[in-house]
Amino acid sequence: MEDKHLCPSRQGPNSARYRLIVEHFFAREQCMMTSKTADELSAIAIRRSMSSKCTAGIIIIGDEITKGKVADTNSHYVAQKLYSLGVDVRKISVIPDEVDVIAEEVALFSKKFTHVVTAGGIGPTHDDITYQAIAHGLQERLILLPDLVALIKSHFKITVPDYDPLNPPTFPWDVETTSFDPALKMALVPASSRLHHANGVSVFPMVQVNNVYIMPGIPQYLKRCCRHLEILARNPDYAFLTNEIYVQTDEVRLAPILNAAVKQFGAHVSFGSYPVIGHSYYRTKLTMESTNQARLDAAYQYLSSELPADSIVSYDPMAIERAAEAIQDIIGGKGAHHHELQVPVSNAYQVTTISFIFYFLFFFPLLPFLSGLPSFSFLCLLSLYRVVRGC
Repeated sequence: MEDKHLCPSRQGPNSARYRLIVEHFFAREQCMMTSKTADELSAIAIRRSMSSKCTAGIIIIGDEITKGKVADTNSHYVAQKLYSLGVDVRKISVIPDEVDVIAEEVALFSKKFTHVVTAGGIGPTHDDITYQAIAHGLQERLILLPDLVALIKSHFKITVPDYDPLNPPTFPWDVETTSFDPALKMALVPASSRLHHANGVSVFPMVQVNNVYIMPGIPQYLKRCCRHLEILARNPDYAFLTNEIYVQTDEVRLAPILNAAVKQFGAHVSFGSYPVIGHSYYRTKLTMESTNQARLDAAYQYLSSELPADSIVSYDPMAIERAAEAIQDIIGGKGAHHHELQVPVSNAYQVTTISFIFYFLFFFPLLPFLSGLPSFSFLCLLSLYRVVRGC
């Protein structure tokens, strides 16, 4: 079982050091999020003052996922986000819209992991039961939370007769919700819920219960909620460092070399081997991960030296995104391996630039003539004449 208490975000306030840290970060955090409690501020402060490993579990909720009607992209996005924040995702669970199943899974994850993220089941319809199930699993009552009620009244233009925000009603987790206004149902949350607002990003806040962050299933809305994780879940002194090697060799031939690397570096470096079919550049991707840069570099150097030199492929998975930068580096002669390409790439770049200018100056103004708009073309040519004359 994972020890959720190891993570800085699970620690309580500690002496004068805590107060100084809170004062230091309060202004910045208040600008980013609102409605923070003292407990949240202490979590932020202590998390930045200490370093240790944090774990997480992700629960994807919805019959549409378990029945294959909708493809789950949320777990991939949340896992990437948490990984980038230094949080080790230990388990991803996909479960149906069933109260007991959700309750059991949330209760287990909440005890086992530092952070829990749920996605789905918090809308206004009959099958949106996540709030109720979490209340059941964490043994809480439900409450019509005043801040949420106010937001929903304003956004959906509804009235809530006899509602007293100073004395909001509570209900057992299994209350029959069909009698509620559908919009108001979204304000019925576990009694200990805390809200995290993101002004200018989303109208509705993310709900947190203990260490459980409850997010919508709609991917666009979930991505907005994930911004809160950058404050609530970030472990700033614990980063995952990675490197990759791409090879034109199958896993059978790689296995002995990879096994030797695991034996030598496996205590501090995690290795992965991922074959692909039909790729134009490589057959297998080897990955290395560590929290120590020196050990990661040592493992990389070992594999690079042990693998057949002619099998290693110089492959950049972000080549298209970095194309413009790479071309400028070659033209500028940066990098020893770019010298032989500098002249041909520079010549090709000049030809492409001249061709584009020719097209823009001579062919583009003629397009309106071809499409039967001579007056527009005349204006284009007149504008071009003024530009040239001004030069």
